[in-house]
Amino acid sequence: MHDPDARPASTQPPTRKFGRLGRPSPALVISVIALFFAISGFGIAAKNEITGKDIKDGSITAKDIAKGAIKARHLAKQSVKADAIAKDAVKGRHLSQGWTLCPDGTIVFGASQCPPPPHRFARATDVELTQSIAGQTTTCYYEEVAFEQVSLYPDFRDPYGPTGQIQVDHKASYQVTLTGAWEEGGGTMRALSVSRHIGTGPNAGQHYIIEQAVNPPVEGEETTQSLTFTVPLERWDRLSVQAASCGENVKLRRLTMAVERKYD
Repeated sequence: MHDPDARPASTQPPTRKFGRLGRPSPALVISVIALFFAISGFGIAAKNEITGKDIKDGSITAKDIAKGAIKARHLAKQSVKADAIAKDAVKGRHLSQGWTLCPDGTIVFGASQCPPPPHRFARATDVELTQSIAGQTTTCYYEEVAFEQVSLYPDFRDPYGPTGQIQVDHKASYQVTLTGAWEEGGGTMRALSVSRHIGTGPNAGQHYIIEQAVNPPVEGEETTQSLTFTVPLERWDRLSVQAASCGENVKLRRLTMAVERKYD
């Protein structure tokens, strides 16, 4: 039977009782914070900056740098040298008015301010052969040539000398041109040799012949000889010339030598 005094049953679902929530783990807190900053567009700065010490040499190359990302203000004074610039990368149009790109890669104000090219022009006259070595059939006479004058210019302005060796100041390929004329005489052979003297490194001080011209004498007239070749040289390397005559001791009347740096 229905009891009129009974309370009606509740229509609400029964309520479950929970215990107290535990503390969130540190990993959860960190992930929530990271998510917050990712959504809100903020970033967390690293405690320490990344400096050059943190980057392995050679790990960042030109292809890793966006075009135009590096400006002149980012470069230390004199930090970029001519040999760090790709061939033909800098054109005259890249320079402000009045500035000139010199053949050796330097940039100066005014074309007349370009430094002289690192060429050397040398000459010697009446070289006597004072040393000798006797073989079974003939005797050869020889001498290390001492240049009377050396200049940066082919017209021999501001010469210096005498000197027995020509030193180069830049690592590069050089074209060497040598011309000699011997006095009339007999014998069996005339020779001009060019030697390289290594200027730096573990082999500094060593030398060896790199090119040589050997010819029989021309009877009744001067014997002329010439050499033209290209040789790669390191900075502070030196070149010297040796003259030799076999069968008869004759003078080397004239000798000219040009050592010109190649830019191509």
